[in-house]
Amino acid sequence: MKKIIITTIALVLGVGAMAKNLEQLTSEWNQLTDRKSRIDYVQQNSTEIKAVYQDWFKNGHKSKSYGIFSATYWHTSIFDDVSEYEAIFLSANKAYRVYSANNPNWYDDIKANGFVVNGKKLTAWQIFTLAEVAKDYDVVEQTIVNNPIGIFINTGFKTSTGVLLRMNNAELAKQKLIEMQTIIAIRNPNDARLDTLKTYLRIVREKCIDAKLK
Repeated sequence: MKKIIITTIALVLGVGAMAKNLEQLTSEWNQLTDRKSRIDYVQQNSTEIKAVYQDWFKNGHKSKSYGIFSATYWHTSIFDDVSEYEAIFLSANKAYRVYSANNPNWYDDIKANGFVVNGKKLTAWQIFTLAEVAKDYDVVEQTIVNNPIGIFINTGFKTSTGVLLRMNNAELAKQKLIEMQTIIAIRNPNDARLDTLKTYLRIVREKCIDAKLK
């Protein structure tokens, strides 16, 4: 009996010793390149990912690890107990789908409350992504206009440039597009998005000229 107890303790200690930390999980995740492999990974490692989540979230939630937590929220149920604020942070898309299913006015209620959720004001990026999912392009436009454009360059490029292209204030749109163009060009002068920006800027400049002729 004593031998069985000792063996069980050794096994438990062994499992604890083998638990992956945030750095290891992030490293393994970042080595995966296809969607299926990443989904499989978070489903297989969800318990360990959950175990390091609070430390990550409370200590600055560094962007290099964001993807693994966002994917885990999307493709497992292990983060279903997080607060609404955290859910929006992890994936505005899923949060909108989940909470709106129970309350069709969920987004409108958050908007009416000044985008304060669980006592915390959503960041510009969170407001942008949530409004994007809700197709509230007036709020998307306001958020782009009132914040540094660099916030929206990575995953918000398509939406933000599309909104700027359709803006009534062509001069302001031009300034924002030029700002975005400059940031991207400094980072990578061969970035394919520069061609899109060149085309959009030509259109917006024509709008500026037309406005002056009226």
